[in-house]
Amino acid sequence: MPDSVIDNHYNIAYWAWETPVIPKEWVPLCGWFDEVWGISDFVADAIRKVSDRPVREMRLCFDVSDMKMDNCKDAAVSFRSDHGIPEDSIVYLTMFDGRSCMERKNPAGAIEAFKKAFPEEKDDVFLIVKGKETYKKRKKKLRESLSKYRNVIWIDERLSREKLDGMMAASDVLISLHRAEGFGLPVAEMMLLGKAVVSTGYSATVEFTDESCAVMVPYEPVTLKHDVIVYRKGTVWAEPDVDAAAKGIRKLYDDPEFRKRISEAAIAKVKETLSIDIAADKMKRYINEIYE
Repeated sequence: MPDSVIDNHYNIAYWAWETPVIPKEWVPLCGWFDEVWGISDFVADAIRKVSDRPVREMRLCFDVSDMKMDNCKDAAVSFRSDHGIPEDSIVYLTMFDGRSCMERKNPAGAIEAFKKAFPEEKDDVFLIVKGKETYKKRKKKLRESLSKYRNVIWIDERLSREKLDGMMAASDVLISLHRAEGFGLPVAEMMLLGKAVVSTGYSATVEFTDESCAVMVPYEPVTLKHDVIVYRKGTVWAEPDVDAAAKGIRKLYDDPEFRKRISEAAIAKVKETLSIDIAADKMKRYINEIYE
């Protein structure tokens, strides 16, 4: 950008990251800005450790109107029809972007938990594995791990927003056994659609999930002994309890009332914490403080 974009302006950086420690290469960049906003409290806390600039939290937000959710219903019906999923089946979903570090997103953990929950396949249970930019060897390994299951739908391509919404709306449960999230967009989006989520109880997702509105998966903190893509040796993240996740996954199948209660609470939680109106009011307050 030309200097004129930065000079004589009050400049705010809006950053995302996924672990409690910001990369050392980012630290000097804090000085380029008058202040830094993080996409969650988790991210903001990480930035505060290294920044000599003011740091604020500004969470991602959503259109929480009923119209948005109603628009997904037709797309959900089309998705189930296109993939041969009966109306009365329960559909589990796990989704990830291979470029975002598969070790961090941990689809293998989600698949293992699903298999433990359903050691014998059930005709009325489906699993969608939605990936993209997945390396061939890893894709093959994931597929082999579910070779005994027929009711698995593999999607490893970019989807339009409409088709993505349809896939999520057609699903009943999201399994997210992430090891760390800077925000947790799929978790929040599924909750807004009134879906149950099975989510690691660590990092930014705990800012809008709890036992009242999600199946919270316990974890053990793990320190990386070597670099994992961009996450450096010494990074701390979570190792979710796969057995506990499996119990939660199975309970959502065995106890429809529990699933309904969790799902309804999920919508309310997102509306209470992640609406555009809440974000706009916070942003207005921040900007007024800057002008003062």
